[in-house]
Amino acid sequence: MSELVEITKLSEATIRRKVRDGSFPAPFKITARRTVWKPEDVRQWADQVTKKADKTDDKSTSWLSRFA
Repeated sequence: MSELVEITKLSEATIRRKVRDGSFPAPFKITARRTVWKPEDVRQWADQVTKKADKTDDKSTSWLSRFA
């Protein structure tokens, strides 16, 4: 979760709330104690958010390069 917080700049609480309300991709368990997100799901979410914000500059999506 800490890497996702760093990448998205959202707090853990905000990510969890957005997952619950369906506005952020749901994670999945890879072990009993490890939960992860699919990078492509996070990329798709980020694309939708940046389109909604109507931002076209490189700064708004520069953090996406971590998923490349």
